[in-house]
Amino acid sequence: MQEANRNTDLILEAQKLLKDADLRGIQTLDVITDSSSTISKTIDKYILNEHLINTSRDLINQYERKAKFEKLIIMTLLVLFFAVALNIVKTRLLW
Repeated sequence: MQEANRNTDLILEAQKLLKDADLRGIQTLDVITDSSSTISKTIDKYILNEHLINTSRDLINQYERKAKFEKLIIMTLLVLFFAVALNIVKTRLLW
């Protein structure tokens, strides 16, 4: 009889341990799921930041090219202005 009670106690203890292990396993899965979700969000933010950085670089390059072109136009207009002004002064002095 004592042996049967001992076996019953062992079985009940084993069942309790299995329930605890199962609960811990579920909790572990929840933690893993939350961690995976956090990692996915972090990766998405990283990808978005990389995209924004690349877009900003492209815009900066476009503005730099535009500024160089505008500088070339301004320099050309200044050279033409001074050439015309010099020609006018030269013509007036020769009269």
